[in-house]
Amino acid sequence: MAATLGRASVLATLLVVVLTTSCTVTSVPQAHPASRVETVTIGDLQEALARWHPVSATVIYRTNRQQPGLPPSAHQCLRRYVDDRADIPIGLAKCDPAGVARLVWDPPARWRLEVTEAYRITSATVVGDRSVVCVQANGGDERCRLWRSSDRPVQALPFHELVAGVGSVLHELGIDPLGPVTVTHRLVGNAAADCFERASDGSSAEWCFGSGGTLLALELRAEDRAPTFVEVKRFSADVRWPRRSTR
Repeated sequence: MAATLGRASVLATLLVVVLTTSCTVTSVPQAHPASRVETVTIGDLQEALARWHPVSATVIYRTNRQQPGLPPSAHQCLRRYVDDRADIPIGLAKCDPAGVARLVWDPPARWRLEVTEAYRITSATVVGDRSVVCVQANGGDERCRLWRSSDRPVQALPFHELVAGVGSVLHELGIDPLGPVTVTHRLVGNAAADCFERASDGSSAEWCFGSGGTLLALELRAEDRAPTFVEVKRFSADVRWPRRSTR
């Protein structure tokens, strides 16, 4: 009985800490009072994304998405993995959905996306039709693989939607591309943004672009996967390549 109460006390304390912390580290796009809402076509969304792709930039994003196969909420995930205080570091590493994505965008044919999550760091460096994908899990050795095509490794990369086309993202979410797109003009952080959303059958995808065409935020929802939230943290017009990315 005492052991059961002790475990319940540990879980209760841990959940309060984690849920309180998540309020500060998992920033997601917030809806501000809309100045104007209009309906456009999928072609307008594709044009907006096309205006972003030629922009050279280094962008740091806050990310939030639970790992595939885990419960969608942090407290449900922690209940699965935490039995006593010794399990707390393991539970936090597995269940924290917050992360950081660093995108170095250098068109027309060079970019790098590095995603840092609680349990691993994944990066992809693409130059033309060649790419190098590296994974470092749980503080272990980094493992890299050279690809002769950029398509296959990109699809398996966490938050690859940041560099994917509209059609590819909609297809993954099961969203019919033939339908209206809603545009909301609002603030993302402190920046004015045009947010394009296409939704159908309970799934939705929204891209938010700044005045210079920069992709400021991305929000993806589908019934069979954890929601994805990405929001810009820092932006620079300088293209800053890590030294290791040239290997």
